[in-house]
Amino acid sequence: VSVYLLLNIAEDTPIEIKMTQKSIIVFLNTMLERKSLELLILVVSFLKRLSIYKENKDVMKEMNVVSKLNKMIPHQSDILVSLILRLILNLSFDKDIRTQIIKCGMLPKLVNFVKKENSTDCDSALIPLR
Repeated sequence: VSVYLLLNIAEDTPIEIKMTQKSIIVFLNTMLERKSLELLILVVSFLKRLSIYKENKDVMKEMNVVSKLNKMIPHQSDILVSLILRLILNLSFDKDIRTQIIKCGMLPKLVNFVKKENSTDCDSALIPLR
């Protein structure tokens, strides 16, 4: 419930900036190790929202968020997988994060998503990761 509340409060940009200054990304990264599907969906949604800013993306790169996301793919929840793919898409614009994606072995998993017949536009957008 608290993560959901923080996610909604972060709609206000100045509050979101304060949250990032208080190291919210560190806490969210820690929560990626939990097993609760609802919590993981909220955490990945929050990280996706934060990933559009370079400063936040740099923190996620230092915390090696990609390796934790890699452990979640594939997942039985299509919602969670879609959110993870969207987060990876946002992060993939950074060269160092692309390197992390390759080193942790995520790239073959992403290719499998693109090969699926039911791939979404987000999945197809991952093709330029090469």
